[in-house]
Amino acid sequence: MTKERPSVSISPWAALAAGLLVYYSDGKTLFLLVLPIAVHESGHWLCLRLLGCRIRALRWELSGLCIRYTGDPGRLGQAAAALAGPIAGLLYAWIAARFGSTGELSAGISLLLSAFNLIPAFPLDGGRAAEALLSRPSASYISLLSAIIVAGLGLVLFARGEGAALLIAGAILLAAQYRQEISSAMSPD
Repeated sequence: MTKERPSVSISPWAALAAGLLVYYSDGKTLFLLVLPIAVHESGHWLCLRLLGCRIRALRWELSGLCIRYTGDPGRLGQAAAALAGPIAGLLYAWIAARFGSTGELSAGISLLLSAFNLIPAFPLDGGRAAEALLSRPSASYISLLSAIIVAGLGLVLFARGEGAALLIAGAILLAAQYRQEISSAMSPD
């Protein structure tokens, strides 16, 4: 009996982002960025496997790795799988911080990735956990409010000359809220 492997694909936007990252980064910087991302995504994968789910497809999107699986982990299992990535990232950061300045840089990237993903806004892990644990209207409200707060804070920081990264992240989260509402309105319950 042969083991069926999950299909793997990458969206055009994720491919473009990856290409730009490879082009503009040296090998060390790329490694210090990719390793925390790999640990984060492995946390999701491992949790789903421990919950008895079978991984069917992996698709790298601009917002991260989308994991398609079969099996029903239940609402608590879905929340656990969503939070497993940031938890793995926090554990990685704790370990990496003990390896000098290079490890500290990678730990910082992992902490930033984990903290950002814990924001309860869709499509982030915090938003997916909220969606699994709360009613859909409550999760949608929290997600929209979180996206507005991130965008507002980003606007304040941008106005103070602190850069546009958080403002761009907030705009992307607001766009995701809009897309989520449109797809929810179009899908039958």
